[in-house]
Amino acid sequence: ELCSLDPWTCKLAFSQINSFRSMSRCSIDNWPECIVYELGRWSELGVREPWPGRPGETWIQKCPVNRTLLRRLRRKYGLPGFGAPEDDMPAERAEEEAAVWWSAAGVQEWARAEVSRGALSEGDAVFPLPPPSEPLRFRLLSLLLRALWPL
Repeated sequence: ELCSLDPWTCKLAFSQINSFRSMSRCSIDNWPECIVYELGRWSELGVREPWPGRPGETWIQKCPVNRTLLRRLRRKYGLPGFGAPEDDMPAERAEEEAAVWWSAAGVQEWARAEVSRGALSEGDAVFPLPPPSEPLRFRLLSLLLRALWPL
């Protein structure tokens, strides 16, 4: 049901679970329970790991999931959270999180290829891709500026 509500994020998650996306370690926490209960890399906090090729540096690995839809489905079906957050994720944080997932050039290329071959419709995107002329880093900067200086 989550995949029917947000096919883009779902397809990205499965591509990362199946290791089609570089730098993804989502295949490690690939049990459905990890996704449903937001555990490990599927949690809001993610997992801090060594940065590949950068000795002494770390990064936070988080896997893509639409947390608000997931939490609504858990409530709809009366699933206990087992410690997972119950409230909808605030829209601003959800947008920031999604922007990070979609910012990688490889993910953008993959998404455009999925649209080109008809596997995904751009109209189904919960967080639409920027046009090719507008790199996502500029959208991230725009989100940050709007958060710091709201109109």
